Amino acid sequence: MKGFETTVYGKCILAGEHAVLRGSPAIAVPLKSRSLMVSFYPSDEDLEILAESELSSIPAHETSHIETVYSSVLSEALRALGKKSKEVRGKIKLKSDIPVGSGLGASAALCVSVTRMMEFFGWLSSTDTYEFARVLENRFHGESSGLDVAVALKAQPLKFVRGESIEVIHLNWLPKTFLSYSGARGLTSDCVAQVKKLFDQKKEEAIRIDQQMRNSVEQIEQALKLEQDKGFDLLCDGITGANDCFKSWGLFNGKLEEHADWVLKKGAIAVKPTGSGGGGHILSIWKSLPEGDFLSVL
Repeated sequence: MKGFETTVYGKCILAGEHAVLRGSPAIAVPLKSRSLMVSFYPSDEDLEILAESELSSIPAHETSHIETVYSSVLSEALRALGKKSKEVRGKIKLKSDIPVGSGLGASAALCVSVTRMMEFFGWLSSTDTYEFARVLENRFHGESSGLDVAVALKAQPLKFVRGESIEVIHLNWLPKTFLSYSGARGLTSDCVAQVKKLFDQKKEEAIRIDQQMRNSVEQIEQALKLEQDKGFDLLCDGITGANDCFKSWGLFNGKLEEHADWVLKKGAIAVKPTGSGGGGHILSIWKSLPEGDFLSVL
């Protein structure tokens, strides 16, 4: 058997988080400066999984965590396909610079890479890869919308509506969009549960917030289809509106809020969390290039 290699990019959600689980649209782009590379070298030896970090800020204990998580996802995939672990023999090498638990799509990248390997083995049809990877990702999020998986598979800017459509978006201009780490981690499953709790306790308010997020997505999509001089202010309005949703959900506080305030003081025009909130990265829009530890998105 020949070897296998795949590269899966991280992702950045511009807007639509949480509401996407209830049928609202979301817009996300691939983060091509962050990726997971998986190489499989077949042999007669028992399977060995080795991980190394491409990012100096990812500590050794997290690298070993990636090995553990990958092994768990692989085991789940084999179980779902009725295969046994001994049917995969050889060495799997992982190289990643997508920090786990930072909202940049590490879990989706892991699930998509395993899914592609199952397809490589001939155990999965190409038409089934999206749904298979989405179900795998449920083990991380409790309920995966499929957005992260869709961006990881297609590696293009997408407008996504759960269960309905995945539309490639052609951007008319590239705003100065950057990410910076808040220093806190957010657990997606906890954040999803917190938003669901709001629906149980204050349904009308929860529906209003979802509609506000939907409006923000529409503003951002429209802004990116205009010329830059006409679209910039509309883009910032959409980002700010989406940020207000995180505030209303109670997912914008502590280190995340402090970091967002710092980014605004540095000169950003608009900010919001990207991903589930509660921690992770802040997405920021600028008129000029920022100084400091910022990661370019587009």
